[in-house]
Amino acid sequence: MTQEGAFRFFLFLFFAGLYLLCTPGHFYTVDSYVSYWTTQSLVLEGSLQIAENRISVPMAEGGSTGRYGPLQMVLCVPLYVAGEFMERIWPYPIYVYRDWRVVFVATFNQWIGAAALVVFYSILRKLGYARKPCFAAACVFGFASPWWTYALDLFRQPLAGLLFLWAIAEALNFGRAKDAGSLIRFGAAVGLSITNRLTAVAAWPGLFVLLASRFGRKWEKKTVLQAVGVIGVLLAVGIAAQIAVNYIRFDHWWGWAYENRKFRLGWLARNLPDLLLSPARGLLLFAPPLVLAVHGFLATWRKDRSFALALALMIAAKLLMFGTYEDYTGGMNPGPRYLIPIMAVLFLYVGVLICEEWNNRTFRYSMGFLAGLGFVVNGFNCLIPYILTLTFWDQIFRLFGQTYEGIPPWNTRVDLYDLLVVRWLFDGFYFSIAVYVPLMLSIVLFAWTRIRPLLREESREVETSR
Repeated sequence: MTQEGAFRFFLFLFFAGLYLLCTPGHFYTVDSYVSYWTTQSLVLEGSLQIAENRISVPMAEGGSTGRYGPLQMVLCVPLYVAGEFMERIWPYPIYVYRDWRVVFVATFNQWIGAAALVVFYSILRKLGYARKPCFAAACVFGFASPWWTYALDLFRQPLAGLLFLWAIAEALNFGRAKDAGSLIRFGAAVGLSITNRLTAVAAWPGLFVLLASRFGRKWEKKTVLQAVGVIGVLLAVGIAAQIAVNYIRFDHWWGWAYENRKFRLGWLARNLPDLLLSPARGLLLFAPPLVLAVHGFLATWRKDRSFALALALMIAAKLLMFGTYEDYTGGMNPGPRYLIPIMAVLFLYVGVLICEEWNNRTFRYSMGFLAGLGFVVNGFNCLIPYILTLTFWDQIFRLFGQTYEGIPPWNTRVDLYDLLVVRWLFDGFYFSIAVYVPLMLSIVLFAWTRIRPLLREESREVETSR
């Protein structure tokens, strides 16, 4: 393993350990339970059928099924199997919310979130920046935005964000090496994205523009044909897989899952301000560093125009899609759930800006303030059961007289009872805390002892070269 490869591995352990310290050990919404029940059905019966519930849809041959793409459910299978193994060793312990299968599958997005942060770091490295600012940018993205909050539930948006970042990273790899492996991985990331969320197709044009820009000024016919062939086959496989699953569930290529979706351009003026600025969903309020996204776009434009343009196409397409969508809120959730995948792309502008202005002390102060605010906002949201209590900005607005019908006043035990480690503390399960917390902290500290010397070593090399 190369030094950079080792650094990324320990970076993954570092982020995963921190995220796992915040695990709730349960699911929040019926959406997440539907995903879990589908995984359970796949493992136990080799079927996509689940018990009827308020968001299930009828199968063609009777029974009920989930409406979601199959990718996340398939990827959760190893965690479900690990939970089953734990059930045999230590069945139904009183200190978990339900059982080990739920606890293990509930960590899925924490692993996905950590992996995405490593890919985010890698993209900035591929753009030519040093380790330390790239690491700092990944930390800002990972802990000063709803990426942290959404690592705690089983929504599919974090996986969609990871697939976008993976495709971007492979497009940059192809620009450097012009190799078939990068094309295969790019095609796999894009093709798999539709089997997770159908709305991923809105970002495909931007991804294809990015890949096309990596061919350089001279397009060799052989390379172009290779790219079209490899990516075309993989996209066809992804689309065919989604259609096949729809036929199994609905006996139709489209099916129940996508009916009654309404889009109207006139809703844009209503939806976008709410998605960007409201206390319930405002992206800029839940991810304060993004107030510098325009500045970051300009910095990215100066660095790599085609890269900046491709990201802008992806972001604009997703904003337009959900800005014109009737059910744009995504339900009761902290921040704009539907924008989480594209938020990962939007933060690349901020990441480039951090790397470009790394030695600018004034910029560091302003970014430090915004990142600190984001850490407080999302850290607070990670501590509470957001479906039962008010999230950070709603709590702030309530102090200024805003009324919230049906939401009880702050109750420390109820509102901070959500995370496993806090629940253990309140309920007196001190042995669980004594085992789990030191284990996670050991992973984080072990990873940090490997990360820090490499950060210092590169800094010394840069100083020497000057």
